[in-house]
Amino acid sequence: MSAIDLKQAKKYWQEKTKGIKHKDAERKAGFYLNLHRIGHNPYDTIWNPKMESGETGIYELIEYEKYDDPDDMIKSSYWNAIGYVGKKTMAECTFEEYLDIYVYKKK
Repeated sequence: MSAIDLKQAKKYWQEKTKGIKHKDAERKAGFYLNLHRIGHNPYDTIWNPKMESGETGIYELIEYEKYDDPDDMIKSSYWNAIGYVGKKTMAECTFEEYLDIYVYKKK
């Protein structure tokens, strides 16, 4: 990893530890959110995609756009990465742990 990448990784990690959310993933049309249940906040929605690394990611919804009909079908959405299932979240990691778990790829 080059020095520029390491600098960017540190900035990203610092923002994660401060609770700053990023549009880490975009999900396109074709899924529904439960928008009509009373007292339900769609921003409490968690998405657990299987990653190329074999890990299962944990993402929280931060922004979405819906279709008019049906009005609970999502047109596009953006998700903030929290971490991997069974691992420390990015915000809980030291910088070294963050690099070890989320940046460097183990073979």
